[in-house]
Amino acid sequence: MKKILYPSRIEENNLGDILINALLVRELMKNNTVYFKGVPNSQFLELISTNNLNVNFKIIKAIQTDKPFIVTKIQTLIYLLKNPIFDLVFDTPGHISGNKSFLKNQLKVFLELFKIITYRSLGIKYLKYGITLGPFTNYFWFYQKIIARLSFLIVVRDKNNYESLIERGLKNTFLKPDLAFLLQSTSGILQGNHTVFDKEGVVTISLRGSIYGKELDEFYFKSITDDTIDLIEKLSSIKKIERIIIAYQVDADESSSRRLNTILRNRFKTLEVYFLPEILSFKNAAELYSWSEIVITNRLHVFLFAMACKTKSYIVTDVKAHKKLVAIAQDLNMHSLMYSSKAEIDWDSEIVNEFSVMSRRYFADLKVHINSL
Repeated sequence: MKKILYPSRIEENNLGDILINALLVRELMKNNTVYFKGVPNSQFLELISTNNLNVNFKIIKAIQTDKPFIVTKIQTLIYLLKNPIFDLVFDTPGHISGNKSFLKNQLKVFLELFKIITYRSLGIKYLKYGITLGPFTNYFWFYQKIIARLSFLIVVRDKNNYESLIERGLKNTFLKPDLAFLLQSTSGILQGNHTVFDKEGVVTISLRGSIYGKELDEFYFKSITDDTIDLIEKLSSIKKIERIIIAYQVDADESSSRRLNTILRNRFKTLEVYFLPEILSFKNAAELYSWSEIVITNRLHVFLFAMACKTKSYIVTDVKAHKKLVAIAQDLNMHSLMYSSKAEIDWDSEIVNEFSVMSRRYFADLKVHINSL
């Protein structure tokens, strides 16, 4: 049984991040002991424990994540020097890119190199699992090649990203499905949800206001809002649409969701339009997506979560710029769910069953690979 070191700085107000970290840790705990660098947030701890027979983790309380960043790093180094017991250390899954200032990117790179070299000197293998890597400038791709060479494993989640990393010469790089595919009824988290009202005609919308970062991109937001309105109108011509629910599972999406609520209320005066003012918890999201007939989103983990709940989900976004989401939808062969104003709507619920078949295959692939680490 290996001893695995895992970060506890998991963003508290991003349900997608909490979910993929929890799914990875649940799998790791089956054959290993997971040690958290400090106390993780409560929703994450709840998810790794729910209906789980393999709760095998310890919290390193000597590392305090509520302290300044540099203090936490020093505490971690001191602990590792005193307790050189670990076999593997994981970085958090997600999207890693160079969308910061030059100085911030430079500092981040140096800190990561120092961290990896420290781990290697202590015999600890460093992994990035379930990530999208890039874009970076050529200057910072040079450092990413060094980081990849020093790492034990870098696992990316879409074919386009993987092929671009191989072309750039990054070592120790592998392709595996997004960690959200571990979300199955058999995983013990997503149980069958019983419908409490007729889901026919219920549309749930969850949109972020920009492709990158948390600041609203006015041009992008108008584009996806127009496409959302167009999609609802086209759906209304072939299906009964009665209720629109606007929700969000990332706190940064609250303001754009409120704005969308105002726009849709003015546009669809004959429909019931509701805005859920509180950020969704895992339980609320599972219920909402299961009770909806359609979900419209531009967030990867809303799309995958809703499809796992067997709800047909459309993607509205810039298909050229939004590389991460679009690439994974293409890997799934779900092109028909990527909506544009030029698209014709053909209501085919069989695609949800096709997703379920693909999802079970990805689920099995991830389990085998993670358990082999």
